[in-house]
Amino acid sequence: ESIFSPYIRCELAVVDEVGLLFNFPISGEEAIEITYKNISDDTIKTLYFVVDNITDLTAADDARSMGYIIKCVSLESYANNKQTIQQAYHDTVPNIVKTIFDQHIDQKIREVFTGYTPPTLVVENNDVEAYTIVIPNLHPFAAFAMLGEMAGETVNRFTYLLYQTTDSYNFRTLQGLIIDNRASKNKALKNKY
Repeated sequence: ESIFSPYIRCELAVVDEVGLLFNFPISGEEAIEITYKNISDDTIKTLYFVVDNITDLTAADDARSMGYIIKCVSLESYANNKQTIQQAYHDTVPNIVKTIFDQHIDQKIREVFTGYTPPTLVVENNDVEAYTIVIPNLHPFAAFAMLGEMAGETVNRFTYLLYQTTDSYNFRTLQGLIIDNRASKNKALKNKY
């Protein structure tokens, strides 16, 4: 996860002793489901990824096995790369972001991966002015970046970020994240923990 990336990345280190790459070639865009247990609170989470590429192929000394890294991206990145947007919107920037996410990320994923429910989108809504904005043939993530820059110019010069966590998608301002962190820190100081 990174607040400076619109999707989650995953790298899987594989020691292959059965010739998986040669017997069942991985060409990219295969779906991978990863289930793990969070040791801090014993919650079990499942994340879904798509194979992006395979790197660092190395053969063992005995030439019986090989190691490689499978690099994966979240399904939302897959949906982003499969389409562009060329459309005009008239609304507030946060509402336009919600509309684009629902129509071009959420809906596209549900078409391809029918049993998957994309994470919810959390939008920091501090913009009340409606604009007419034309998205000029961009991928959805590029459109979100463009909208973030436009919103930052009009709403108190805030820096908007689109990022994904294991629980949600977020279109938030950097300033809002700092204020939220200060509030939780003050609460911890007040409660002496």
